[in-house]
Amino acid sequence: MSAPLLPDVCDAVLLDAATIAARVGELAREIVEDHPGEELRLVTVLRGGLLFLADLARQIDAPLTIDFLAVTPYTPGRAESCG
Repeated sequence: MSAPLLPDVCDAVLLDAATIAARVGELAREIVEDHPGEELRLVTVLRGGLLFLADLARQIDAPLTIDFLAVTPYTPGRAESCG
């Protein structure tokens, strides 16, 4: 038998979809209010924040661009060139 995808602590729904969607809308309004008339640049880490960023971007009523960061986990002893 395979291991469960989520640990037991995640068996209960902590926030339902409507609550999350409402908060994302609030964040979008706060961002626009804090940066009136500005073109916004939203940045997220790939493989982690894309779906949240997409939901947020759809709620922002302002011109914006979206950028992504790809990150590699630090591995001790692994030397890589920065050049």
